[in-house]
Amino acid sequence: MLRRAPGRSFRKLQPLLADWLRRSPDPDSTLTQFVRFVEAYGFRSLLFELLAANPRLLELLIKTFDASEAGRRLADPPAAMARGADPQRHARSRLSTSRNIASAFTR
Repeated sequence: MLRRAPGRSFRKLQPLLADWLRRSPDPDSTLTQFVRFVEAYGFRSLLFELLAANPRLLELLIKTFDASEAGRRLADPPAAMARGADPQRHARSRLSTSRNIASAFTR
């Protein structure tokens, strides 16, 4: 099976994500929580494809991140590390993901 680059998958997701963030009362905080969730998830291209193919799932995630402490806990990277993620790999991945998502919205 060929692995896709996260950027290609994210380009499909970007318009949907941008639309839901515009609807959010606090888009900056919601985007921050989304980025933290993506970084903790690990399989970014798979996650982006899943969310692009299931807009209702994206809606539920965004509403959860926007509205609750549960959303902040869901997006908490230390929880991913407790499940066995390599902390050094996680730090590199987090920086890369943040830069990629930020650059997508500044184009």
